[in-house]
Amino acid sequence: MLSRIIAFAILLGCSSATAQQKLFDLYEPQVFQGLPVRVMKPIDFDADQKYPVILSLHGAGGVGTNNQKQLKDWNRQLAEPKRRKEFPCYVVAPQADSLWDQQDLERSQALIKTLPAVDMNRIYVMGHSMGGHGTYIFIQLAPDYFAAAAPSAGSGRPRTEDFIDPAKIKDIPIWAFHGDRDTVCPIAKDLAVFNELKRLKGNMKLTVLKGDRHNSSGKMIPGAANGVTQFTGDRCDREPDFMSWMFAQSKPAAKQAANSSTGWKKHVVLPESRSQINSAVANDFDSDGHIDIISSFDGRVVLFKGPDWTQHTLHVIKPGLSRNKPRPSCIHSCLMDVDQDGDLDFCGSNLTVFWLECPADPCSGQPWTYRTIDDEILGTHCLISGDVNQDGKPDLIANSGRDQTTTSVPNSLTWLEVPSSPHTAKHWIRHVFADGDAPGASHYTGIADINGDGIPDISCGAKGGEAFPNGEWFAWWEQPADGSVPWKKHLLSDQHPGATNIHPVEINGDEHMDLVATRGHDQGVLWFKGPDFREFTIDPNILGPHCLATVDLDDDGDVDLATCGRASDGTAIWYQNDGQGHFTRHVIDVDQSSYDIRAIDMDGDGDLDLLIAGHDSMNLVWYENTLNEQS
Repeated sequence: MLSRIIAFAILLGCSSATAQQKLFDLYEPQVFQGLPVRVMKPIDFDADQKYPVILSLHGAGGVGTNNQKQLKDWNRQLAEPKRRKEFPCYVVAPQADSLWDQQDLERSQALIKTLPAVDMNRIYVMGHSMGGHGTYIFIQLAPDYFAAAAPSAGSGRPRTEDFIDPAKIKDIPIWAFHGDRDTVCPIAKDLAVFNELKRLKGNMKLTVLKGDRHNSSGKMIPGAANGVTQFTGDRCDREPDFMSWMFAQSKPAAKQAANSSTGWKKHVVLPESRSQINSAVANDFDSDGHIDIISSFDGRVVLFKGPDWTQHTLHVIKPGLSRNKPRPSCIHSCLMDVDQDGDLDFCGSNLTVFWLECPADPCSGQPWTYRTIDDEILGTHCLISGDVNQDGKPDLIANSGRDQTTTSVPNSLTWLEVPSSPHTAKHWIRHVFADGDAPGASHYTGIADINGDGIPDISCGAKGGEAFPNGEWFAWWEQPADGSVPWKKHLLSDQHPGATNIHPVEINGDEHMDLVATRGHDQGVLWFKGPDFREFTIDPNILGPHCLATVDLDDDGDVDLATCGRASDGTAIWYQNDGQGHFTRHVIDVDQSSYDIRAIDMDGDGDLDLLIAGHDSMNLVWYENTLNEQS
């Protein structure tokens, strides 16, 4: 019996040693500027992705220079294969020779700067005991560097008690953990920080581990049944899973000062309307060298003649022109030369899809002639033009996003062909290429040759919810070479709440078409990398990016992105592409809503500016691109 016990103990020791060796192998050692450190790289590393970084700070038991003792229980948890696949990231584990200080922080920052494919807006820090206190120290020394912090049993050293200044860290998302029977680093000091942050309306969660003493660091990541979480206020993210909470945090716009509010100048076309402004288009309609704008609001379709934006009413929105009663403004619009006379006509969606014919003198003050395109399709959230059947003439792509109770063309996508006599035709020729195959509330479409067969395909996104079942998807439809064959649907994902925009564009220079998407009725910007359409996150945190422009904004030869939140406190952002599909987030403006964004050279200086239909802001503005002047 004794021999069996001894054999089992030897086997257990060997197993433990093997596991520890595997951990050492995953966390590659180096000495950086005199700092011993181990780095675990993201699993299945892809240079086309951007990865967050977790800076892991050990407690007093890890102090030294052997570059081994700093790997703790949470480092083992972060190294578990399932967790690495679900939350790919770098983990940087330096080793301090005494209390964590500014030099340790600066060396860690310098090391992180050398790592490839890092998302610098998602640098996190966590630690236990001395490492928990070090976490507080680091975020106080560099509050604009970290996106989130997770101290365990921190802020407890008596001789540094006064060091923690909650006012300096109140805007950083913090999730602290502390055993209520900890006598090494008493919880009273963490509670004092929490209570002060609560008074300051800070952003801190504190999980009190009931009955636990000091050694509770292994409960941060997996959670524990004895944990009771308190919140300083409504700013706190209530997500209960630690890793999901951490990875959802990103530096807010205010912390990206170096990248924000530069390169753009705001111009107001219409300061305020009585109704929401959902869409705007622009063109030099009268060929006088100045861009004009057409938008709809307050029951009118209006042309703003540039450069002084004098208003000309083109159409009064009223019932009786089609079978559907219109709303005060169009939900979407586009321009196309419907009648092939060399000028651009206006196409709008307002429960009826219609067009206004551009006359010889577009700014005469006389109304443009109204004609119905299609009043059977319904829920047409998007109108774009493109030559679908490749006959050299523009067609109109329009969705029919309502169900069978309101339309005879439910949950479908269509392209509308201009009839031979558009001035007298009662309707255009409707082609339903996604017949009942686009459930939910389909939103915006895109057209391009996605699969490289020389024929244009069409992409779309749809939000879901109780009122719009089976939405929350992004997909594209492959057009067949034979027009008698049905189009083929390719579902990219059905796990995207609030899905709205999806544009086919070439992002990373590999000559394969990619797809850029936004979740405008939720949050986040992402892209699908062709040809297999693997999904990558660009910005997980922007709220309500209901609009999307995919153009070269900085004139460097690749496609950048621009979007804006749809609420009145929305943020306008452009994402600078490095040509490889890595994006840097730049804030254009704050407190601006948008349902629609268009990229056009508004001032004739050769670069692309941004025209925004203000929706909840109920305004019409454009942002002058001065990026090249900044460089």
